[in-house]
Amino acid sequence: SGDNVGISCSIKTHTDGFVALRAALPSTILVGDGFDVYPGCDRTGATCETKYNNYVNFFGFEYIPRTDMLYGG
Repeated sequence: SGDNVGISCSIKTHTDGFVALRAALPSTILVGDGFDVYPGCDRTGATCETKYNNYVNFFGFEYIPRTDMLYGG
């Protein structure tokens, strides 16, 4: 609800009831504004299987090394 009604944004991190968004919302969130939060996926086969019991529909590439593994970053 509020000025951001209809806007969606990904959550970067969440800890102890606080969330950090990946991008700023167009309007400031005010006390009393309502919002919905949905669980996401980290796009790994393990999460797809254990959290969602849906590995049969997993189409990711979990066996390709990530950039940090190649360059140490």
